Amino acid sequence: MNAPRHTKFYLDKQNRKWKGVCAGIADYTGIDVTVIRIGLVVLTFLGGFPWTLVAYWVAAWLAPVKPSELAYETPEQAKFWQGVRTSPGALCAMSAPGSATSIAGLPMSRPM
Repeated sequence: MNAPRHTKFYLDKQNRKWKGVCAGIADYTGIDVTVIRIGLVVLTFLGGFPWTLVAYWVAAWLAPVKPSELAYETPEQAKFWQGVRTSPGALCAMSAPGSATSIAGLPMSRPM
């Protein structure tokens, strides 16, 4: 019953540099991971220290690791699920009535 969900924040250990927090944020938001990492460093040096590091460690401690079955096989799948997370109603409205498949042809999972 506790199937992994694409619409949840996970640590992305596959694309990590340190703990996977920045890669997880990038995967969740669709923003390039380099922008997230640079933003974190700039925020830390511009007065966020030590709170940005505390927030980073809390996120690394609390967030679950992304399950391997949620790994994207293609860049199109990554874009699709990032779109679902940012605007879930828009992609659901584009699918055919009664269908569990999106316009892109990717399956749409519905959280239980």
